[in-house]
Amino acid sequence: MSGKARVLVVNDFYISRHFTERIIQTSLRYSLVKACQSPEQAIDFCKENQVDFVLMNASFHSGMDGLDACALIQEMQPSAKLVLVVGALDDELRKKAVEAGIAGVWEKRGTMRILHILDRISAGDRVFPE
Repeated sequence: MSGKARVLVVNDFYISRHFTERIIQTSLRYSLVKACQSPEQAIDFCKENQVDFVLMNASFHSGMDGLDACALIQEMQPSAKLVLVVGALDDELRKKAVEAGIAGVWEKRGTMRILHILDRISAGDRVFPE
């Protein structure tokens, strides 16, 4: 990738979305291209705009869930790296994420920072918390 990697943030919780936006905006390697509050908005955005990373919340209060949205985005943009954002990763969700081709999972309460996860994925790793 030349220049900054383009990141799409998708989260229906304002505080979480805003926090993630700020982290991406202050990065030297990543650029926030859009922040959406629903998977449907993210899918519409990806129809017209190329992204390198999608940080997708796993569950939403209404509409489709994050894994389903990631699958649709992956079909449109196979080169996009998808990162599922979760409160906690259980075995079932881990299995579904791996099967869906998710590049990584960011546990919001975990110790791994999102920029570190994006760096590892950029280097070719798949990143899942233990």
